[in-house]
Amino acid sequence: MKRSLVLLLILLGCGCSRARPIPPTPTLTPTSALPSPTLAPTHTPTLPPYITYRVEQGDSLWSIALEFGVTVEALLEANGLSEDTILDVGQELLIPLVIEATPQPTSSPQGIIYTVAPGDSLWSIALEFGVTVEALMEANGLSKDTILDIGQELIIPQD
Repeated sequence: MKRSLVLLLILLGCGCSRARPIPPTPTLTPTSALPSPTLAPTHTPTLPPYITYRVEQGDSLWSIALEFGVTVEALLEANGLSEDTILDVGQELLIPLVIEATPQPTSSPQGIIYTVAPGDSLWSIALEFGVTVEALMEANGLSKDTILDIGQELIIPQD
């Protein structure tokens, strides 16, 4: 049994010094690898908002551009058309909306005074203020053939 105990003590390390291997010292080795380049962020242009318009009898690029407060060139570009294009009744066109600061309406005894902005139409203004196109025309002495001018002031009737 004494022999087993001695053997056990040797196995357990009993405080006796044993030679332990010395771990290798790491050495730095220069590499020729260069850091990989990172790609710079790219600018993705955002497209302007569009509405669609169905061509009606008698429309021209000029009349449509005038109605929506855009240039003929903007219409041509938005739709991939050339100046020689002949419009077909029922053809759908993209109308680029001009985003500008909208003038704030002011009050008057007759109603709200609104300044016409690019892209405005009697229909869009009536819709924005919750009135009928007929009420808007009547309050301003306009007819259905009226073409609005940018900067023109309109009275928005109040109920």
